[in-house]
Amino acid sequence: MSQTFRKNLIVLFLTLAFTASFSYAQTKGKKTDKKIAVTTFSVTGMTCSGCVLNVENKLKKINGVKDYKVSLKKNTAEVKYDPKKTSEKEITDIMNKTHYKFSKPKVNPSKVKNPSTDGPDKRKMKKENNRYRNGK
Repeated sequence: MSQTFRKNLIVLFLTLAFTASFSYAQTKGKKTDKKIAVTTFSVTGMTCSGCVLNVENKLKKINGVKDYKVSLKKNTAEVKYDPKKTSEKEITDIMNKTHYKFSKPKVNPSKVKNPSTDGPDKRKMKKENNRYRNGK
């Protein structure tokens, strides 16, 4: 084998090894995103967009909170968090020490749909649940 061919072969091998390790690192990082909990809280005490910013700034400082959507119109805050770092109760306790009060929204039973009669058929729902669990 010529010297040039050997060099090209080594460069090719190193490039493939680097690409494979980078690809593995990306896949490994995505797996941790599956462990995110989502809770929608009722929020009382918000009267303006400044209040929304205050709630967002407080949520941002809570360890484990990954994302949030605060709605003045609905008086809600949808919070995505890592359950290994914080909990629904901890978020509620921290936010209730501010001017704004967080609580779980009250569900009107008459507005809750029965998936077996009001929604898609059971097989389709089971398929969707499996897709959700598998992260697809």
